[in-house]
Amino acid sequence: MIVGPAGGVLPAAADVVTLTLLFCLALRQGMPVNQKAVIGAMVLSLAVAGRNHMKLANKRHEHADVGFALAQMLELMASLCHLLHASMSPLASGANSVTVLLVLQQLLSAYFFVSVFPVTSEIAKTGKGYGFLLVTGGSVVQLGILFVAMAFNMARWVEACRHPVAAAEEESPKQRRRRKEEKVAAEMLLHNTGDEETRHCRSSAPVPEPSPEPPPEPAPPQLLADACGEPIRCRAFSCRVHDEALMHLGEEILEVLCSEGCCSPMHARCFRAASRTVRQRCSSAGCEGKVLRFRAADDLLEGCSETCAR
Repeated sequence: MIVGPAGGVLPAAADVVTLTLLFCLALRQGMPVNQKAVIGAMVLSLAVAGRNHMKLANKRHEHADVGFALAQMLELMASLCHLLHASMSPLASGANSVTVLLVLQQLLSAYFFVSVFPVTSEIAKTGKGYGFLLVTGGSVVQLGILFVAMAFNMARWVEACRHPVAAAEEESPKQRRRRKEEKVAAEMLLHNTGDEETRHCRSSAPVPEPSPEPPPEPAPPQLLADACGEPIRCRAFSCRVHDEALMHLGEEILEVLCSEGCCSPMHARCFRAASRTVRQRCSSAGCEGKVLRFRAADDLLEGCSETCAR
């Protein structure tokens, strides 16, 4: 029991808040998850925790010891995933701050386990298997893994500060598109401001109000077509944008990649509107693959724009 007015309520309340936040993050996860890897890590952690735990509770509550060891194993698996993400994925904003907080949290956790449950003490011999080594040594290993992940993030952040052009190439398509839109908006604002100043300098007379003119008719949308002139159609199971599943320039389009090598263009609205079960299946005819990832169809749109310009 923890000393203080909160007592044992404090760790329970912290666990409830943490689980709530993690559940909300899981709901907002838009990228597909490798379910086989997640299930495999959970089964491996459960198998290791069942054979190696500290055996502090009585026999009727042995599941509590297994659960405690299982939590340490799952945290170790999560730290390995964080290390892989830090070494292979593009540097995200705020990654350094998150990694520093994780290192600080794990440093305190490792200090607690090393001080309370040292692996060289006599009590360590009462555990089942290598229970004390799993809990105490696992916390120290997690600290080392998070230190390596922090070093990766720091090195890539320093490299991005020295070479901003190379860092821009590592940005995701969504970040590049947002950067282009901001640049175009700033240029249009500067251009309009310059025209107004030129008109005021040429004439000191008040500028007459322009007569109201009917708004110009909007130009018809340009249809996306391949090199042979055939229209490119949305391959979603149910297209919600166009009755004939046609695709036009200016629409948000994704390229969905499956495990069999298919690359299916579809509207982002149609892809997001489908259920999670439907999104995991490839929409190509006769393909039984599973969706691995999706990305913005920048290359497809640029090729179609060049074709229309010609």
